[in-house]
Amino acid sequence: AAIAEGAAGKKSTVKVALLLAAGLVLGLAVGYFVSSLAGERQQFNLALRDAKDIYSAVQGARSVMEQTQTAIDATLAAAKGQGGAAPRVDYAAIERLRALKKPFDAGQFARKRYLAFEGTTVDDLFAYYNNINLMWDKIERLAARTLSEQRRKALDASAATAEVVATPTGCVPTTVEGRTMCGLVFLAPKEGSEDAVLVRSSLRSSQTVEKKIFREGTSLGDAPSDYVFIVDPTKSAGVLGQGASEFAIYVGEISDLKALVVQTMEIQGRLEQGLGKVARLNEL
Repeated sequence: AAIAEGAAGKKSTVKVALLLAAGLVLGLAVGYFVSSLAGERQQFNLALRDAKDIYSAVQGARSVMEQTQTAIDATLAAAKGQGGAAPRVDYAAIERLRALKKPFDAGQFARKRYLAFEGTTVDDLFAYYNNINLMWDKIERLAARTLSEQRRKALDASAATAEVVATPTGCVPTTVEGRTMCGLVFLAPKEGSEDAVLVRSSLRSSQTVEKKIFREGTSLGDAPSDYVFIVDPTKSAGVLGQGASEFAIYVGEISDLKALVVQTMEIQGRLEQGLGKVARLNEL
């Protein structure tokens, strides 16, 4: 009987020990789970605060980006000579560009937690930062190439040449001391006629003279100045456009800036949408 009681006591002790061990393991597991959950919740809340900070920074950059886009649009409009005006460099718009401060830097998103972000939002964030850096580098180079007095004179002269290249030109033959020579003129279409054009001696002249277009098989006869030869702009670009290269480079630079600002504003919109979704969430 004593042996049986001893065996039963041992079994009871083992059972209690096992229950205590199981309880301890379960307690540790629950504690680990609760601790882990609390840690994840804390990390998520920190990521949420970071998202709100970045969202605020991106929103704050929009005003400067819109001013940048407006100034670049102004330079392109001036370069195209819209509204009947001659192509020109809009120096005031470039000065406005130079005065704008870079609206977004690495400190506004570096070492932040991206746990709450979608992958595409993170990609857009880095693309946005890179584009703004590239844009401001281009603006700095543009200002250096255009705003000095020497550069302004060169660009103004080049812009005037560019206008000449862009305007249809012709050549009116004349006879001087037995020699036939040709004088360059600017052309304008004559309404309702395919055989004649209106010519003028300068771009700003309002006085035009009608001339017949010289065609194959036509004889100049005794009145060569009644005719005009049409100048081929493609074959003559090397001569007529000799001084236009500076302005052409300038137009290329502002066109590149335009493409970059359009792309960046598209990224801006996606960022505001993606970050806005996260910023509207509540902490856990």
